Amino acid sequence: MQAESRTLDLEDGKQAMVRRLLVVDDSKALRDAVQRLMADLPTWRICGEATNGREAIEKALDLQPDAILMDVLMPELDGLEATRRIRQQLDVAILIFTQYDSGQAAQEATAAGARGYLPKSRAADLVRALEAILEQQNSVRRRFESRNPSGS
Repeated sequence: MQAESRTLDLEDGKQAMVRRLLVVDDSKALRDAVQRLMADLPTWRICGEATNGREAIEKALDLQPDAILMDVLMPELDGLEATRRIRQQLDVAILIFTQYDSGQAAQEATAAGARGYLPKSRAADLVRALEAILEQQNSVRRRFESRNPSGS
């Protein structure tokens, strides 16, 4: 099996990073909709899907995605607990994408370790939200690396 390239050659001769996304939602319709949306974006690849929090943890550790799109209400293990467990083991940007639209829900997502929160009612902002959490993640990494040049 050939490894998937992490860069994309652009028309101007430059290269762009291809970001890998794990989609976690118990709704097949939603996973399919995200798949269709991302199919039109050359710098994004869906590297896997999960239907519950337990699968999300396994796939996140196995696939090492750049970002995870995580629902909250799912069978077996909810998205907030899955987010906590993933973030304990992996430095990955997680966007909570849920039907809940409240400040409390956003605070719970942040407390669990998510980099961002987006209500499903604002699905039109999904790509912009994913880009924002990755930029935030990269900014944190750059600051850490500048303060710890030896990697310690």
